[in-house]
Amino acid sequence: MKLKHLFLITILAVTAISCNKKGSQPANFDYGKVENNVYSNTFFNFQITIPANWEILPQAQNQNLMEQESADKNLQAEQTSVNLLTALKNETDTLDVGFFTNLSVIAENLKGSDRVKNGTDYLMLTRKALDNTGIKREYPDKATAVETINGIEFSTMRVNTVEPDLTFSQKFYTTIINGYALTFIETYNNEIQHAELNTIMQTLIKLEL
Repeated sequence: MKLKHLFLITILAVTAISCNKKGSQPANFDYGKVENNVYSNTFFNFQITIPANWEILPQAQNQNLMEQESADKNLQAEQTSVNLLTALKNETDTLDVGFFTNLSVIAENLKGSDRVKNGTDYLMLTRKALDNTGIKREYPDKATAVETINGIEFSTMRVNTVEPDLTFSQKFYTTIINGYALTFIETYNNEIQHAELNTIMQTLIKLEL
């Protein structure tokens, strides 16, 4: 799977729910930083450790790709969504060889929306958006589940994309923080990859500010 296709899938997964305008993040908004393979973000008050052999895309590249895909597909997700982090298992020059494991972190400003009270609300709207893309998907679980990782409570949803030439799985973790839906998206192709992503997710901790 090419990097561009993955970003399209990610954008489609996080729809523009609020009525905010592009660039309307608060003054104290933090895009986060990476030091020694640890991504930290003071606005959302968390850090997560990425394996040393993974590639972490620069934040500017994250957002540029997201906005380019949105423009190409006439999507509006860039108005309210920010791609905070993209971590890839393989190096950029090997992405065309085959599927790559991926972890993305996306935040959507919910200002102006009265449809989202919690992570489950957000994921149900996400599911509706996914069903409207024309890409065939299956949902292994009848409803969302609640998982707690090191004191942070998430609503979760599993999604399988089952197109003939595009088959992979994703797991979404969403929590509401500071008026944003913060979503971690695991993308994988088998249970070994999924287990590796789960190990990364278990490094997620709240920052002591």
